[in-house]
Amino acid sequence: MSNRLGPLETNPSTKEPFLRLRGHPNVVITPPRQTDIPHMLPPMNDERIHIWLSSTPYPYTLEHAQNWLNRITPECELGLKELREALENNEPIALTHSPVRCLRELQEDGSDIFLGDIGLIRCPDIPLENSKHDNATNRALPVGHPEIIWTIGDYLVASHHRRGIMTDAVDTLVNNLGKPLLGARHFVAAAYSGNEGSQKVFLKNGFTQARCIRNFAEVKGFMRDLCVFERYDRDETS
Repeated sequence: MSNRLGPLETNPSTKEPFLRLRGHPNVVITPPRQTDIPHMLPPMNDERIHIWLSSTPYPYTLEHAQNWLNRITPECELGLKELREALENNEPIALTHSPVRCLRELQEDGSDIFLGDIGLIRCPDIPLENSKHDNATNRALPVGHPEIIWTIGDYLVASHHRRGIMTDAVDTLVNNLGKPLLGARHFVAAAYSGNEGSQKVFLKNGFTQARCIRNFAEVKGFMRDLCVFERYDRDETS
């Protein structure tokens, strides 16, 4: 029996699916786990990370982490269910949600370390000035439609910054999962002014800066501009 689910591998011991990064094979993206909760608190309370996350509460508590897992776990489970059913029935793959999003570093003893999160979701609030459609249309487009606008949100523990991991994670998520499994072609991402690391991650992945929204929001006590990045890959089947 194959240990693969399309581009996803399956851990032979735990049966957990995972996506291995292209350039960092010791780093994988997996579904969320309940055991992640205590490991989420240190990065979410680290000022090198949380100051760039406007919607993340501070201080970040166990309750906040549990609420977040309660939100994202069903989405990943649905994406995995859709993937398995499509492969079992030999049907075209068109998922509604990504089945994986938690970054982990594999250790020699077979264990892993929680590194962060990278989510690819249908964009709920399109930040583009000249979009082909509005938020309601984006929500209503059928699964797999190439005009759906997807957005990426991510964070990485500070101990692993400046290693090229997040650049690799975005590349892997877009090309090995987003495009073949979700039918994604149009991507947007945003980073606040001053967050040069995140901005470089998207620029290195073929995004271009589409706009800058001045004084977009107060983020942890500071007014920030919002830099919006866009990437549109033509439908490869057309």
